[in-house]
Amino acid sequence: VTIDPVFLLSAREWESLIYPVDIKEPYLLCYFIGVGPREAKIVKKLSEITGYKVVFLNVNQVSFVHADIEIRDLSPQEFVSYIKCASLVCTNSFHCAAFSMIFERNLKVIKKNTGLSRIDMLLQYYNLKDIYIDRESDVNIEKENLQTNYPRNRIAESVIEESKKFLVSSIVS
Repeated sequence: VTIDPVFLLSAREWESLIYPVDIKEPYLLCYFIGVGPREAKIVKKLSEITGYKVVFLNVNQVSFVHADIEIRDLSPQEFVSYIKCASLVCTNSFHCAAFSMIFERNLKVIKKNTGLSRIDMLLQYYNLKDIYIDRESDVNIEKENLQTNYPRNRIAESVIEESKKFLVSSIVS
């Protein structure tokens, strides 16, 4: 088992591939694989708590989320840039969560009914707790409690290093 390839580059290496977003004030970035009324209510609640502008990277046919800025077409570099510059990220996507962790963004993950094993593994590697939101009532917290504390984690670092070693040895073999 190797870690997802996005972790093979450091935050600094990713930063060299992207560019700043043209939004000056703090914003709540939302990106969902499948979105419905529950996600929309949670985003609204997070926006009320933080006072942040809502930026919605929308790849869904229908838009339930009320956003200040909705973006439907963006490049991979723009995707990563919006995550890097966000004050808070709310997602149900593994890769959005992964980049949020790489850039140590404040993060909330809305639980989906399926497909959580990769996100669960990341949370275990990074020893992150309390970033899952299951229901709108889970958001009854103060703004100060939206901070994601990224402890220096030897497990995550060792998994990344072991993955790199395995991939290099596989190429050389």
